Amino acid sequence: MPEVFYDYCDQLAQWMTHSGSSLIGAGPTPDGNASNVPVTTRGNTWYLHVLPAHRGPILLRGRPEPKTITLLRTGKSLSFKRQADGLAITLSPGLRTDLDDVVAVRWDAGFSRTP
Repeated sequence: MPEVFYDYCDQLAQWMTHSGSSLIGAGPTPDGNASNVPVTTRGNTWYLHVLPAHRGPILLRGRPEPKTITLLRTGKSLSFKRQADGLAITLSPGLRTDLDDVVAVRWDAGFSRTP
């Protein structure tokens, strides 16, 4: 195999180390219009998949204030702004990669996945 194949495999293995929980055992969001990025869920956590082509803030429509918002790759807490129709989360360009940047949004135990 060409060397680039092994480089991609290494990148994928590293990504799975920090963000694999957003895929393995996670399910889809019950509401396809809940966000402007793809979402997977597990329990009270939503995983927002910020793909490389995404620009601008990440939007969560019609959702309550979360307990925490973190970038899985770094563990860094992210802030949000309340908007009329939900939440806006900004992932600064310095935190972006050329892979799927996964943001974990966690709510308290009483959170319902549907509005």
